[in-house]
Amino acid sequence: MSKSLGNGVDPVEFIDKYGADTLRFALLNGVANGSDIRFSSDKIDGTRNFMNKIWNASRFVLMNCEDKTLIPIDQCTLSLADKWILTKLNNTIKQVTELMEKYELGMACQTLFDFVWSEFCDWYIELTKPVLYGTDDSARTSTLSVLVHVLTQILKLLHPFVPFITEKIYQDLPVHGETIMTDTFPVFTDSLHFASDYDLVEELKDLIGKVRNIRSEYGVIPSKRIRLYVEVTDPRIKECELYLCKLCNLEEVVYTAPNADEKTVKAVGTAATCLVPLGDLVDKDKEIERLTKELETVNSEIARANGKLNNQGFLAKAPQALVDAEKAKLARYNELKAQLEARLAELKA
Repeated sequence: MSKSLGNGVDPVEFIDKYGADTLRFALLNGVANGSDIRFSSDKIDGTRNFMNKIWNASRFVLMNCEDKTLIPIDQCTLSLADKWILTKLNNTIKQVTELMEKYELGMACQTLFDFVWSEFCDWYIELTKPVLYGTDDSARTSTLSVLVHVLTQILKLLHPFVPFITEKIYQDLPVHGETIMTDTFPVFTDSLHFASDYDLVEELKDLIGKVRNIRSEYGVIPSKRIRLYVEVTDPRIKECELYLCKLCNLEEVVYTAPNADEKTVKAVGTAATCLVPLGDLVDKDKEIERLTKELETVNSEIARANGKLNNQGFLAKAPQALVDAEKAKLARYNELKAQLEARLAELKA
């Protein structure tokens, strides 16, 4: 920013629009020491979404805790998912503490952003839902207690960077002190570190991602339940069946090989190989019909693009940018054609 250029930004305007926490975190997140900051409204918008994510996750936890009894973390019967998130939290506490001691505040913010958004919100909260909505009261109590514990630690880790929202949520916790400012900062805890269980859930996440990709690739609607054949590499993966069914929307998990004549789509992971019956994913005849029509459209687009690029008049008169754009389109259509032909060959085999 420069006074002479008149390109300064008034922080008060952004605070009025987005809040002080959002502006502060946006200016810190991912910035290396001594480097210039590229300021943009897009980054502010992204950080506002992060603040909303924290708020919504906290509301979810607190809503489920209403009128429920919580127990200390050392009295909880921990599930596999609980052990995973506690270990992930431990690792995050260690990383953030080391980064803050070196004044690498931008990297500390980035580490917290990744943990809160990806691990706590996108994975752990989803992994808790089969227990929270289940019938085992004891398991629900333990999971709720872990949820509150992890949320509390997250608020403490974030407080130096976003003091207002963290103080507000802290005061709404079932158990809290006078103010988060004087509460104890999180420390690495050996008793809450479960390396083997952590590795197993990481393998599970990899499998879930691959099965979800298959569903997406074949255009399976989210509400459709499918079967899954599992060839086990790590026997412990059977402990994860509840999570696998919930997060992949499975009708059943079968630990035997499919019939030799049953066509399947394979997802290979380190803990297991998953095979999804093709018949569960698509109506074979309708899918062949759909793909054939799509291939016809792609072929017509390829013919159109080739016609343009083989026209000397077009090449001579059109701006180079337009010619380059047409070549890029042709490359994309040829790639899509190869994918469609491969899918059709697989369905017709």
